[in-house]
Amino acid sequence: MADQETSQTDSTKNIWRALATKHETRWSSKGKSDRDAQTRLSRGFVIPEVEPSFLIPLDQPIFTIGSCFARNIEDALANEGAQLPTKSIMSDFAAERGLRPNSILNKYSIPSIVQELSWALNKDDGFKGDYLIPGGESFVDPHLDDQTPDAPIEDLLERHAQVTEVFAQINSAKTIVITLGMTEAWHDTRYGITLNTAPSMGAINADPDRFVFRAMSYEENKAYMETCADLIFSHAKPDARMILTVSPVALNLTFSGRDVIVANSQSKATLVTLAQATASEHPHIDYFPSYEAVTGSDPLYAWEADRRHTSPRIVEVIVAEFLHRYAGQPKPDWPEFKDDRLSQIIHDLHRNTKRLERMVIWAQAQKKK
Repeated sequence: MADQETSQTDSTKNIWRALATKHETRWSSKGKSDRDAQTRLSRGFVIPEVEPSFLIPLDQPIFTIGSCFARNIEDALANEGAQLPTKSIMSDFAAERGLRPNSILNKYSIPSIVQELSWALNKDDGFKGDYLIPGGESFVDPHLDDQTPDAPIEDLLERHAQVTEVFAQINSAKTIVITLGMTEAWHDTRYGITLNTAPSMGAINADPDRFVFRAMSYEENKAYMETCADLIFSHAKPDARMILTVSPVALNLTFSGRDVIVANSQSKATLVTLAQATASEHPHIDYFPSYEAVTGSDPLYAWEADRRHTSPRIVEVIVAEFLHRYAGQPKPDWPEFKDDRLSQIIHDLHRNTKRLERMVIWAQAQKKK
């Protein structure tokens, strides 16, 4: 009993000692350190401190799942010569639509990730044509990215078979990077599966009892996340490791009927909490704070004009910092807040000046009529 009390006392003391040595644990150090949150946030760009529990070997396969951030990590890793199974697919429609060649792999919710992995890894329960949605003379595959065009059933089955083949390669990966996107999802009650994208109004009208919308709770997402991790690690290499991130890209719309700002806030808060909890419970899983890097940085620098999509410049630095921490790549130069704000203001002024010039030219032309 005495030994236990002593151990608990030492642990408590260590917690307090950490406050003195790790200034990142304080919001404000009242000027005693430049590593407190207040000082770092005031610079306009920040990537919170995390200590990787493992490194990414770039000479072994890396499998990425998700949407925007996962694709950005792919591009950066590809530049370093990494092996990326998800780069092996090139959809037939991407070029004409201005999409990434492998955007067909995008996954937005945890159950849709689990569903795709299950089809790929459990060979007796593969993707079936019944899962497609009729759409006039063609069919729609709601289990792929929402930019995927409809097509005859034979073409869609062939297209999804290519996706299944890619996801099956996760069993050869040493590192898996998953970006979580949203907590809203549509379920196909007829077949007991989850869609990756929402069914159209026409599909719902044609078969109103087939699809059900769910704004999933933390507990539901946690159950799916545990299933996802178990499924991956039961098929992956024994020494495989996983990194979880959360996409800062906001919901484009919500089917919950609430204000999309509120729905998005709850969705992201749920996923951030879940990702961090999962990482703390599993020694072979890490959490990387890309979401906090975007939301904690100056909005002018972090976001596009729509305030939904992240700017390419912040993504570039975040991914470079990710590779610095996890793959030993050179540390990138972090942007200077004031310099960037000035350049952005100059850019906006130049754009608005050009717009005004066009308006003046149009007005003068109208006068002459």
